Amino acid sequence: MLKLYFFLLGTILASFAGLAAFRLGAGQSPWSPGRSYCDHCQQRLASWQLIPICGYLLQCGRCRYCQTPLPIFYPLSELLTGGAALVLCHTLSPYSAGILLVLTSLVFLASTDHFYQFIYPTALSGLFPLRLLFRAACPGGWWPALVLFAILLLFVLLFRSLGWGDLEFLTILFLTLGWYPTALVLLTACLLTITVNFLAPPPQHGHVPFMPKLAFATGIIMLVMSPA
Repeated sequence: MLKLYFFLLGTILASFAGLAAFRLGAGQSPWSPGRSYCDHCQQRLASWQLIPICGYLLQCGRCRYCQTPLPIFYPLSELLTGGAALVLCHTLSPYSAGILLVLTSLVFLASTDHFYQFIYPTALSGLFPLRLLFRAACPGGWWPALVLFAILLLFVLLFRSLGWGDLEFLTILFLTLGWYPTALVLLTACLLTITVNFLAPPPQHGHVPFMPKLAFATGIIMLVMSPA
């Protein structure tokens, strides 16, 4: 029963994080208007349409009123966050609260980059509990971290294949998890990007958000690092 509670709580927090990110990016308050509405037809949504994951499935992925396709980003992030909370959270404790804070922050950061191609640097503060939640061996001391950071900075300044927001995110991971888990997150995110681009090639022109892949990869590494 407790596992179900954490799953439901994870989906609710992910739903709110996605809503808050979308509204803030549009210059609105996360709290007003109180009831969510369709972004296309502006029709207010019924209570059952707001249920995480189920609301999307019950509407068959389309707005009930205008039949506009709904972004699959929302139910996917809710499902992944709920699943991660189910696996990582075991008891009602500060540890579980820290996990939920990190997962919510990851969804918020992924959402702002997905919808608006930027992140709020203040949202990165939600990742700092990682330092208290996980311990990882980082062989070689700080030298590998400095080399990896220099390479990432080079990609930002010269090749522009990474954004400043991505670098800020990875820097926080350096400070909280260490260089080795950060390198694993980066490698996993790159593999995810290659896979996604192979299955659904992106448009030739336009920004392809990398933060959602980094957030998902961070969740995977958290699962791998979690104690049994």
